[in-house]
Amino acid sequence: MKQRKKYPKVLVLALVLLGSLPLLAVLQYNWLSQLSQADYVRMQSNIESVAQQFSQDVDQELIGAHVAFVGSRTTTREALTTELVERFNRWEALSPYASIVKSIYLVEKSDSGAPTLYRFDKATGHLTQANWPAAVVNWIAQQPVYQAHPRPQAESQTNEWISPIPFSGTTGLIQPGNRPPIGWPTGMMANEAFNQLLLGFDTPYIFDQMIPAIAAKYFLETADAAYDLLITKRGAPNAILYQSDPTLTTASFAAEDFSMNIGMPDQPQIMHTFSKLLGAQSPITPETVMAFFRKGFQYSRLTAGGPSAGMGGGSAGFMPVRTWQLHIKHKAGPLNQIVAQTRNRNLWISFAVLLILGLSIAIIIIYTRRMQQLADQQMAFVAGVSHELRTPLAVVHAAGENLQDGLITDMAETRDYGKLIVDESRSLLNTIEQVLAYAGISFGLGPPPDTEVYVNTLIHQILDENREALRSFELHLQLDEDLPPVQGDQEALHTVLQNLVQNAIKYANGKKWIAIHSHPSDTHEKAVEVVIQDRGIGIDLAEQANIFEPFYRTADVRKTQIRGNGLGLSIARQILHVHGGDISVTSTPNNGSAFYVTLLHRPPKVSPAA
Repeated sequence: MKQRKKYPKVLVLALVLLGSLPLLAVLQYNWLSQLSQADYVRMQSNIESVAQQFSQDVDQELIGAHVAFVGSRTTTREALTTELVERFNRWEALSPYASIVKSIYLVEKSDSGAPTLYRFDKATGHLTQANWPAAVVNWIAQQPVYQAHPRPQAESQTNEWISPIPFSGTTGLIQPGNRPPIGWPTGMMANEAFNQLLLGFDTPYIFDQMIPAIAAKYFLETADAAYDLLITKRGAPNAILYQSDPTLTTASFAAEDFSMNIGMPDQPQIMHTFSKLLGAQSPITPETVMAFFRKGFQYSRLTAGGPSAGMGGGSAGFMPVRTWQLHIKHKAGPLNQIVAQTRNRNLWISFAVLLILGLSIAIIIIYTRRMQQLADQQMAFVAGVSHELRTPLAVVHAAGENLQDGLITDMAETRDYGKLIVDESRSLLNTIEQVLAYAGISFGLGPPPDTEVYVNTLIHQILDENREALRSFELHLQLDEDLPPVQGDQEALHTVLQNLVQNAIKYANGKKWIAIHSHPSDTHEKAVEVVIQDRGIGIDLAEQANIFEPFYRTADVRKTQIRGNGLGLSIARQILHVHGGDISVTSTPNNGSAFYVTLLHRPPKVSPAA
């Protein structure tokens, strides 16, 4: 029964983790997408919430000004003057932006219908007859009640925004104590007996002082300072009333994040609202008006169930039409684009982390596999070295016992036994020297190159040492006698060439043919090259890159059980690297191998540890 191969637990765990990375990537992508969508909803909701609060503060000032002066019950101009002084003082005491009310006008109609204009002087506290500003004349021109009478001529220009206030002051046509009918438009404005109170709002102050201060409260002094604001006139987007940055234009808000109507309601709408107020509050006292003002006309309350719905009925769902439009955009671009950029950045970061994790796991797998291979090679090395040591020791022990027991008496046989003991002892010594050499080079204990070495001399010396083994081989020598010497350690370079020659002998596989060439290098003008070639078993292309690793032996070598420990070529390469040289191989299975040794004339001074 074939035994199943066991893998290290760390390798199995690493493979499981590596296989789970795609699932983690998908989960990460879905989670970040959901998080980005939630972030977009949160940011959009935050903008809407802040915009609503901003609008409520603007409403509290603009509509609060109307509330502060609405519903006078006076019957004479003198009494109205006294009441306006009291109400204006209350308005200035309560509002931080009281200066938005620049003027208070009284349009008083005579029996003939020709109106007379009075202006409230805040300094003197009196209503005095005034010239007709163009803004008031334009307002009168829009009212049906004045269509049958001559229109007054504009006598001055102002930068005021005119808004009416429901006013129940009477002339002699309505007796004191009788409450006038309420309703729009047949109530407040249709009865020609009514006088009209007008507020003149200071437009420059609103957009130069009040709006910037409220905007700073919500968009500049908070985490929402990353937003740009633009206020335009409703229906005229190119009429810019306020911009948070002087460089902003309507084109800058082509991709805005949020917009809403804010500010002053249209005149019919505000008259409708205060008509309901007058119908719901009886009598309207200064305390009632100021309590209503303190509560404020908040934007969200001007809907069904808000003040309009509770002030006389018939106006459920009423929402004033605003004259301004607020535009908001993020400085960095549209919110969906910002959220997408943030999501993409987070995706790249998370995928980079997963990639690093995957690479780490892959490195662990590779490292584990290499450690396993190294462990297998070390076990093979131990087995090979044990065999290399046991075999000559067994032969020496057997020969010694035979000699000791007197089994060998013939002198010729005795010499043969002596030669056998010497050969096996030399094999044993070579194995031990290779192990020690590998250990020494691995720990940087190899000798530095410091003497002149003649390569051809080394080759002849090695051939002489292996004379008996080469006796049956066909040997081809082609040595350049003019080769210059190389600098290095003679014993170390001897080890390199000795290993290569012995490998050619060992792996001949019956094809006893060896060629050795020495000549100047074709690729380096200051180098010599030694080529040792055989026609033995050869090396498979897939294994050629590994034969210089320590303890590595090819599959064919292991099958043929040729003696060896897998250290010779590794030691040769390390020695050559110390000398500034190199070694390479070309080989064809069953057709032999050729090893190319390159050595510099003057190699660089490289420490053995390097």
